[in-house]
Amino acid sequence: MTNSPATSNALLAHQVDAEGEEPLLLLNGGMMSFAAWEPVATPLRAVRAENGGRRYRLIGCDFRGQLRNPGAAPEQLAEHAADVAALLHHLDLGPVDVVGASFGGLVGVELAAAHPELVRSLVVATAAIRADEAMDAGTDRMSELIRDGLAGGDFAFVHDLMAEQFFSPAWRNEHAGEIAARRAQIATLPPWWFEGLLGILAAVRGYDVSTAAARVRCPALVVIAAGDEVMKPVSCRELATALRADVVEHLTSGHALIVEDPAWMARAFIDFLAVLSVARTPR
Repeated sequence: MTNSPATSNALLAHQVDAEGEEPLLLLNGGMMSFAAWEPVATPLRAVRAENGGRRYRLIGCDFRGQLRNPGAAPEQLAEHAADVAALLHHLDLGPVDVVGASFGGLVGVELAAAHPELVRSLVVATAAIRADEAMDAGTDRMSELIRDGLAGGDFAFVHDLMAEQFFSPAWRNEHAGEIAARRAQIATLPPWWFEGLLGILAAVRGYDVSTAAARVRCPALVVIAAGDEVMKPVSCRELATALRADVVEHLTSGHALIVEDPAWMARAFIDFLAVLSVARTPR
């Protein structure tokens, strides 16, 4: 496994597995770092082991403004997609399968539309075709809390809003201790992380990926969380229609599916990718 940190005017900080033949790029949600994919990556590595080391070669990266790429974040999804395209050209692994959660799914749509030569399939999880008024209101409130924290307030309030928006009520009740630990961790993050998050939030305020989705031609899967109050299931289905994508739905999870049920999420796209892999195999 190789790791490359970010430096000024450099490629995105990234990590690439040393093993595996089929490159699979994991694109973060807006408040993630690529280490947060580990609960999903574990079953993917198990699939690789079952296939004699031949399957997925995992690629992770942080977007500009995230933990491993400190600094200002672009305020347009297309700019984030251009950053990812530059990384993929540098890695020179050929077309990759792309799995994106939330913000990363939106960037994946823009990437597949602008750079079809780089994306051979696309999985978009918990991402809607456009922002609605409720989402924009939540984005504005999150930005307000961040600015209050930067002015000397308590960043833990940012976590409180995240927990309310992202996790289902049942999961919050069952994982109160974990949520408390996450709250404490958020409060210790450096101010520059929150400054970067402001740019990422700006990139999703009022966004609409319908035009980009209509240009995507690769096989696609949209993963929906039935309890998602951020990216509403009805709008996720609209994105699936625009992408001409298959659809799978988790019946209970909130927006943070990658946290609430990572094994289910992994299995959803492993099955999708397995079918595509068989179709690609020479006969």
